[in-house]
Amino acid sequence: MSAGSDQIRRIDDYVKQRRIPVYYNFYNPPSVPLTSVYPASAGSPFRGKNLLGCRVLSSIDVHKATASVVAGKPPTFDEMAIPGRTTKTDSYSSHGWRLETFIADEVLRCREGRLFTDSSDQDLAILLGGRTAPIQSAISITVDLGPDKRTGTGSRGPKRRIRL
Repeated sequence: MSAGSDQIRRIDDYVKQRRIPVYYNFYNPPSVPLTSVYPASAGSPFRGKNLLGCRVLSSIDVHKATASVVAGKPPTFDEMAIPGRTTKTDSYSSHGWRLETFIADEVLRCREGRLFTDSSDQDLAILLGGRTAPIQSAISITVDLGPDKRTGTGSRGPKRRIRL
């Protein structure tokens, strides 16, 4: 990814057209700065806490951050920080949600993403089966939510599945 790239424009167009938010999952080292020996020897795995790791940022935040970066240049870790987005429990929260926090606290609580209330929604159909070309990276997550207590089905009822 680089500032001012065609990728950024295409993602922005997709979000505007489909009203489906897009998120980036950035793979980071366990902490920054990180000192390591390369190649790693078999007996020397990283033993510290994973304070940083995978981080999720919305395309809106990523594209806003890259707007101040010279066109064609990949943004640095520091340039990807979102000002004012800090928490007491996560020293790297300005660099996005931890992947598990994003899924558990943001997606499953419907604070992020898009809620589809109609399974015949055209945007949903295109999202799940309408791609005409491969995408650079994809992830599929299936979440079993258990029985739907709103419909009265008991614990033996069908499980609801969400595929992200």
